[in-house]
Amino acid sequence: MNPILITGATGFLGRHLAFRLVSLGHQVTALGRNAEVGQQLQTAGAQFYPVDLLDAAKLVQCTQGVEYVFHCAALSSPWGNYQKFYQ
Repeated sequence: MNPILITGATGFLGRHLAFRLVSLGHQVTALGRNAEVGQQLQTAGAQFYPVDLLDAAKLVQCTQGVEYVFHCAALSSPWGNYQKFYQ
């Protein structure tokens, strides 16, 4: 099946998408910040990388050979530093 990259794969939306796509037989690369959920994704069959989305070089490396990207990462909070949200 098609290689897929999911950002925010340890959050609510990205995690459920990753599990579903793996169950359908897709090759999934999952990026996220939660190592515990990342381990669950690896156990299910995804490749997990704890990558900061501000690390452009690492993102380019992770997208090699990927056909589809699902961008599910977000800073989700009702308040916070403007620069953090902008980044």
